[in-house]
Amino acid sequence: MKNKESVLAVFSIMLLLWIILSGFSFEELIAGTVAAIIVSFMSYRLFTWDRTYPRRFLWLLAYIPYYIYAEIVSHAQVMSMIVTGKINPGIVEISNPHKSDYGTTALANSITMTPGTLTLETGESSLYVHCIRMKSDKQSIIQGFERFLRRIWP
Repeated sequence: MKNKESVLAVFSIMLLLWIILSGFSFEELIAGTVAAIIVSFMSYRLFTWDRTYPRRFLWLLAYIPYYIYAEIVSHAQVMSMIVTGKINPGIVEISNPHKSDYGTTALANSITMTPGTLTLETGESSLYVHCIRMKSDKQSIIQGFERFLRRIWP
């Protein structure tokens, strides 16, 4: 019963947003209804309420400025490496602290979208990351991201 309520709630919100953003013509209402049905069945589990949701959402909001900061710092480091020519590329194996797919995906994407690093492969217990400059402490690649991500997706 809870799944039906969740699907109906997500459907209602999606359809309402569609109507507000697109208009009130009959064709748009039909297209919005079809799109809302598809989206609600695919994503209702993401919108179900959990008592930890508010705290996790606040950590997600705090993660956004940190990620922007990490992006800027990484750009500066890569520019410095280009100018000085001091690069030492390599592939490292980093332990994956996440049990959920969402946490693993968020961590892998955060690493990949930051200049100078690229996640090559993810596994249940490890990530393989290509770095433009190898570090002696492999875990330092994920430490900043993990401070937030482990609280969002435990």
